[in-house]
Amino acid sequence: MLINEDDAKKLGISDGDIVRVFNKRGQVLAGAVLSKDIMPGVLRLCEGAWYDPDEKGLCKYGSANCLTLDLPTSKLANGNISHTGLVNIEKFTGTVPQVTAFSAPKGAVD
Repeated sequence: MLINEDDAKKLGISDGDIVRVFNKRGQVLAGAVLSKDIMPGVLRLCEGAWYDPDEKGLCKYGSANCLTLDLPTSKLANGNISHTGLVNIEKFTGTVPQVTAFSAPKGAVD
């Protein structure tokens, strides 16, 4: 997740820290990358991560879809409206859980 250096400093976040990104729709973990190249008050969390929730619903692999509405831009375009997702962030202080998105589910045969 790209975050403005000044915003990160105010939140006690350093480059490389794990952060929890959350709103009323969901929560994800992401690695913080500090930059002056992003506006203050704006975050960039790229899409493409597999959904990998823990037992409390925290996506361990950073799926941005957990934080956005599932509505199209219009009936014509049917595009993604995720560029307007409002979130909160905080430095993650717990034990970083293991990503299991690529592990076989229980009961699967190798």
